[in-house]
Amino acid sequence: MNSESRLRLIERIKEYGMPQPDAPLPLVTLEEFFSGNDDFGSIGCNLSPLLGPRLFYEKLKEIRALANVKAVLVEINEVVPEEPETWPFSDRVYIFTDATHDEVSHWAAALRPDAIEEGFARGRPYQAPDFEPAVKTYALWWD
Repeated sequence: MNSESRLRLIERIKEYGMPQPDAPLPLVTLEEFFSGNDDFGSIGCNLSPLLGPRLFYEKLKEIRALANVKAVLVEINEVVPEEPETWPFSDRVYIFTDATHDEVSHWAAALRPDAIEEGFARGRPYQAPDFEPAVKTYALWWD
């Protein structure tokens, strides 16, 4: 684990506002979340076998590179700064696209999300980008 990358990520999350109950959760870029991250418990930790952050990063970058995808952002729902061996935790990734639910489901199949829902789980974070009305927000969620 790259401790400098972890500390930069935690500082970014603090700038956005640490996760709070009943409030929108902070969003970070793929690069912010995955650069230096080798903590298999940071995302998709309910999957068996575990996929690991490297595979998540590669697959999510492939999705982000699709012509009709505007952005892919990672929602942070837990940070434990005093535990240097743990990376901030996410159980949800947002895809901003004009694609259908079925298309998004196909793109994300290798990541085996437990659910794919439209919209923000806990309200719109202020970091969420604004796009034209045709662009939907899909949440990939891992229990």
